[in-house]
Amino acid sequence: MSKPPFTLVIAAAVLALEGLCVLGLGGYVAVMTVIGRPHDLASSIAEAAIGVVFGAALIWVAWGAFGAQRWSRSPGVLAQIFALPVAITLIQSGRQLAGAALLVAALTAIATLLAPPSTRVLYDGVFPDGPAEDGGTAPPDSGTAKPGEGRKEPKGKRSGTGRGRDSRPR
Repeated sequence: MSKPPFTLVIAAAVLALEGLCVLGLGGYVAVMTVIGRPHDLASSIAEAAIGVVFGAALIWVAWGAFGAQRWSRSPGVLAQIFALPVAITLIQSGRQLAGAALLVAALTAIATLLAPPSTRVLYDGVFPDGPAEDGGTAPPDSGTAKPGEGRKEPKGKRSGTGRGRDSRPR
């Protein structure tokens, strides 16, 4: 299998770092809930669980991005979109260093996940350094066709309603 492009490696690293931070914060809240005296036990447990689950999910998405799995792009970008208002709020509330770090991380992840080399690998299945034996194509996502093949149709049948762009002869 070919190496992912540099943009996906950077995106995976940023997502993994964010995931580890969120996972660590969720674990910290869990420990403080157990050994401390939380004001609201139910909220503390929920906050810890959300931190642990979301942190683990970000790490999973980072693993998918590093493996050039198509499904990893949308949750990766969505997580960064949610991180942007958090970063702005941190900056406005006097935590400029944490807010600036999160803002840089989120913008870096968005830029690298949406970069042309990432798009070519994730959607066209073409690695920049693909070896001759696999023709530079990406491995298929589980449950999908090979990247770039699109939807398979039965022979002799065409999809669509007979109107619009899809109905033109090819």
